[in-house]
Amino acid sequence: MDAELRSLMAAFEGRRRRDAAAALRRLVESGAPLGPRWPALARLGMAIGEAQLAIAASGAWVRLEPADRSRRVAHAALLAQLGKVEDAIESLRALPLNPEVDHLLGALHAQIGDAPTALEHLRRAALRLPPAQAVWTWLAAVDIKRFTDVDEDYRRIEALTRTPMPDASQSAAHYALGKALLDQGDTAKAYAHYAKGAAIMARLEPDDGRAQSQFVDALIAGFDGALLGRLKSSTCDSRRPIFVLGPPRSGTTLVEQILTSHSAVAGGAELSLFSVAAMALPDFSPAAVERHDARGDPDPWGEIGRDYLHLLDQRFGATGHVVDKTLNHGRVLGLLAKALPAARFVWLDRDIGDVAWSCFRTRFATGMAWTWSLESIGRYLGDEALLRKHWASILGDRLLILRYEDLVSAPEASTRLLLAHVGLAEEPSVFTPHLQQRAVQTASVSQVRQPIHRNAIGSAKALPGRLEAMYAAYERRLSEV
Repeated sequence: MDAELRSLMAAFEGRRRRDAAAALRRLVESGAPLGPRWPALARLGMAIGEAQLAIAASGAWVRLEPADRSRRVAHAALLAQLGKVEDAIESLRALPLNPEVDHLLGALHAQIGDAPTALEHLRRAALRLPPAQAVWTWLAAVDIKRFTDVDEDYRRIEALTRTPMPDASQSAAHYALGKALLDQGDTAKAYAHYAKGAAIMARLEPDDGRAQSQFVDALIAGFDGALLGRLKSSTCDSRRPIFVLGPPRSGTTLVEQILTSHSAVAGGAELSLFSVAAMALPDFSPAAVERHDARGDPDPWGEIGRDYLHLLDQRFGATGHVVDKTLNHGRVLGLLAKALPAARFVWLDRDIGDVAWSCFRTRFATGMAWTWSLESIGRYLGDEALLRKHWASILGDRLLILRYEDLVSAPEASTRLLLAHVGLAEEPSVFTPHLQQRAVQTASVSQVRQPIHRNAIGSAKALPGRLEAMYAAYERRLSEV
């Protein structure tokens, strides 16, 4: 057993994903008495994209102490992370309720569109938690509720912004109150609280946007059509994945919802699996790509493509298209196109003011430090615009640029264009995507339950004079290349 564990860690640390998966599979199938090591093995399974092995390892930990509430909550959270939200809810059904269970159940019911049940669980959890913890539960609740100034929940959230607590919790309180004020039509006060919350986070998690922009510049300079032509061809000809790109809040979740309403599409999410399939590369720079190509493997990119498809099978089964709308795929789009030469890509383009305002008022979970200031948002959106232009010039008709404003103003025509691009036949269900009952795990969870509408077009106009720093940073970024 110890030898197998050492083999597993050596493969993982050596970035040999397949060897690590094989070692983990042997451990799981052997029924080895691994005791407290099972949670770490579940996390490692997630890190290498082996969803079924991660579930099995987590389940083995639960079976050692079936009555242990914390183990069952952790297992349910893992199931939810893998899109198995109904299974996660079922696994929690027999547990006695406490704030931890209520919070998770609330979040899960929100994902499947059951707002009343979600709010019941979240409110009960928030009322029983100390302020520094309760604020995170209220932050989950505000996305699925509309507030008035006489709402008792609004008063509770407002009080939290005046309650001493750690900085991160204080930031969350300001974001929650910002949403509640926005519901009441007080955009100026809402903006002020979003700005306070963002300023706190900017101190805690500084943005490394300039380094990111330097990477984008190097990518555009080095990863051109000539490089794609020099790299070995991939023999992985699957059209299963459909990649949806664009910055957050640009309409990518709506496109995902439209496509997953089709009977030939198995599911979709922000999967983050391609980087796992390509973990043999130390990074995604043009130089690293060329070094990997020269290692002697006759089909290096096809192997990565097949690993990616295997990871899709782990998550969604072996049939049906899958929508992958992982953030920042624009930074690896050349590799995606090389590894999966039959795949199709859709890039959402939306008014940058509307995108910026939506991002600024969203308290993303992690890895989004560029949303803490309007200037860094402008720089990031500039990066995205440069990448979109670059890849469009190289990929031609494999990449569809779809305007969000066109999609919501003429949804039937835009949906037909989308279906034709990805090779799907028309079905009535795709024209009523809001009726689809599936889990949605992004900040757009409440919006996709509504019929397609134009209400969000021009939302930035409610902030006259507030977005100049964003626009200036955006234009400055475009002028740098």
